[in-house]
Amino acid sequence: MFNAAGKNPVSWTTNGQTIYGTGTLIKVYWFNPANSGDTFTITDLAGNVKLTGRCENSNQSQIFDESNGLAAQQFLNGLVCYQISSGTLEVTIA
Repeated sequence: MFNAAGKNPVSWTTNGQTIYGTGTLIKVYWFNPANSGDTFTITDLAGNVKLTGRCENSNQSQIFDESNGLAAQQFLNGLVCYQISSGTLEVTIA
């Protein structure tokens, strides 16, 4: 079980940061992406894309969860911050 069932998100700021284990991705908060057009991609360890995001407005944080279309993404073995252009991803897993 990660993050005490949805509390205390893990913060990612660079490519390649990894969480190991099995769980469900339930929320991602992208804090302060710097430029319009910046992107991020989260994959599982097998390389399957679980979530991507694109910044529409400079320095405008975004939340990805069930309220705006993120279906809970189950994963086995772990998740990887495959790519992030700027900002910080706060990843909440249950």
